Amino acid sequence: MNYCIVIFSYDDGDLAKIPISKALSSRASSVIFAGGGKAPYDFISTIEDERFIPRIEDKRIGKSSALLGILKFIQEEVTFLVSGDISFGDEIFEQMMREFDESTGVVVPRISLADGSGLWWNVSKVLWDIHDSQLTVLSQLSENSHGGELIAIKTSLLKGFRDVINDDAFLCISASNMGLSVKYLDSAVVRSISPRSFLDLVVQRRRINYGHLELLRMRMDPKVMDTLLFTDPSLFMLIMNHFLKKHREDLIFLPLTIFCEFISMTLSRIDFATGKSHKIWKIVPRIVP
Repeated sequence: MNYCIVIFSYDDGDLAKIPISKALSSRASSVIFAGGGKAPYDFISTIEDERFIPRIEDKRIGKSSALLGILKFIQEEVTFLVSGDISFGDEIFEQMMREFDESTGVVVPRISLADGSGLWWNVSKVLWDIHDSQLTVLSQLSENSHGGELIAIKTSLLKGFRDVINDDAFLCISASNMGLSVKYLDSAVVRSISPRSFLDLVVQRRRINYGHLELLRMRMDPKVMDTLLFTDPSLFMLIMNHFLKKHREDLIFLPLTIFCEFISMTLSRIDFATGKSHKIWKIVPRIVP
C-alpha cells in the first residue's frame, strides 16, 4: 500500500518542522502541508522534494475545512492525518502501515506527553493516560475507539467526511460503523505538548467536549469517559480499573483532573445549547519542551 501524509498546522511555528522533516524522510508518496499563520515559511521554501505540496491558508479555516479542501490532491490508498505540533519516532509511518489489511480502516497510535513538569502538565498527563486505557479496553472489546494528533486511515473513508469539530472521532466511528476495525497500536508513540495553565486546559477541553456533543447529535457515540459514565457505567468502570492499575502515579492529580473536566463539560454544554460555534478554536499557549 502507498500512503500520503497530511500535516495540519496553524501558528505552530518551528514545531511544525519536526513532522514535516519526519514525513519527508518516510516512504510517503506525497506530503501535504495544510496551514498558515506563524508557520516555518523559510524552512518550507527550501524544500525541493517533489512529493511536498504546500497549501498555505491566507486565513484560518479550521482543520476539517482544510481537509475537505485538499482531498482532491490525495491519490494514495492510506492517508496519515498529522498535527503540526507533535513529535514521534522515525519509523512510525511504516510501523502503522504494517497493521493494515483488508479489514482495517484506521490505525491509531498511543499519545503521550512530551517531557515536562508542573501541575497542569501532570493533569494533562492524567487525561492522556485515561485515553490510553480507554482505547486499550475499547480495542480489546472490538468497540469503536478513536485517537487524535495522528491517525492513519484508508483514503476511501475520507469520501464521506463532514465538517465536524472532532474529525478523528468522526472518521474512526465511521470506519467502525462500516464494519472495519480501528486498531490501537500502543507500541507506536506520539508525543504531544500540554496546555500551560488551568484556563488553557479548560479552553482546550471545552472544545473537545463540544465536539463529543456534536457527534452524539449525529447519532455517533464517541464512547468517551464523559458520556460512558451515564450511557455504559460498566464499561466506564472497566476502563477506570485499567487506568488505576496501570497509572498509579496519576492518582494524586485525578481529583483536579475531574474538576477541570467538569468545568469544561459544563461550559461545552452551555455552548451547545446556545449555538456557539467552535469550528475555529482558540490556540492555547503550550508548554514547549
